[in-house]
Amino acid sequence: MKLVIHCGLHKTGTTSFQNFCCDNRSTLLDVGIHYPPYKDNYQHSFLIHDIQENGMSSIQEYLDRAYAEARGLCHTVLLSGEDFENCIVDVSLAADIESAAYKTGFESVAWVVVTRDQDELLHSLYAEMSKHGVTLRLDKLKQWAAKRGCLYISANLCNYIFVLDYYRFEDRFKQHTSGAHIVLRFEDFVRDTIGMALFEEILPEEKLAALRKTAVPKSGKKNKRLGKYQVEANYIATALGVERFSKRQYSFLLAPLIWLSRRKA
Repeated sequence: MKLVIHCGLHKTGTTSFQNFCCDNRSTLLDVGIHYPPYKDNYQHSFLIHDIQENGMSSIQEYLDRAYAEARGLCHTVLLSGEDFENCIVDVSLAADIESAAYKTGFESVAWVVVTRDQDELLHSLYAEMSKHGVTLRLDKLKQWAAKRGCLYISANLCNYIFVLDYYRFEDRFKQHTSGAHIVLRFEDFVRDTIGMALFEEILPEEKLAALRKTAVPKSGKKNKRLGKYQVEANYIATALGVERFSKRQYSFLLAPLIWLSRRKA
């Protein structure tokens, strides 16, 4: 049996793909893929959170259970969690996860990465992280991205490593992992039915055709990017140590700042 880990990147359609997998869990089983539930979550990023809090035993137990559920029914267990993105830079974590998978009984591991234009990725991350109790500056993020190719951010849920230039880390990631590596472009990943490009890589043609025929596509974009004024209001709220502002509050708050910036321009 094979373990496939879809490890991001963040802001590359991951939420929509994970919702698709949840909605089509029984259909995926029919074509030999087990997308195991994780508590009440639609995705598996919280496994990384558990590792950071409790060590590797948490993922070992989860892999053992997923393997037992799939044994005799499926050829593949699929995990999808963009916080597995940490593994691309933290290669010791990647190696530990592979070791846990082989200890469970998996014959192979494949890592799936979806890449995106760096500027688009950076703006999406900047908007997303405004929800998570951190304070960031977009100009500084751009400087760090250019110099380092990744960002280290500690937030309420997790210690994140956001990869902005995958190819800077690709060779090292491959050297420290034994599994296969599947790299997809964002444009291909979201084309037609989201994530179908991933299934094209791991399913034989007849199973892929069956999935295309029976899967229920997920309508609408999930986790849409916040508007720019709401993003800045979130960062101001975090800096002031208060809850997020309502639309009326942040409109009132930002009005003088907008006026000053326009006057300066």
